[in-house]
Amino acid sequence: MPNAIENGPYDYTRSENPTRDASESLLAKLDKADRALCFTSGMAALSAISHLAQAGEKIVAGDDLSSSQRRLMNAFFG
Repeated sequence: MPNAIENGPYDYTRSENPTRDASESLLAKLDKADRALCFTSGMAALSAISHLAQAGEKIVAGDDLSSSQRRLMNAFFG
């Protein structure tokens, strides 16, 4: 049990978050997937995609990306 001098699993919301864990679990079940990932920002999601995508794979993105997200997509996948 966490206390004032010991950290628990959710001591810092950016690293672990019970709501995000529940969302990921439910999304994976809905998609019949082994796992789903949720991110705290669009840039974090795009960073993960840029590391996971293989040459020749297609990435589908909405048309409402921010200018920073657009630049990242063009730089990596343009």
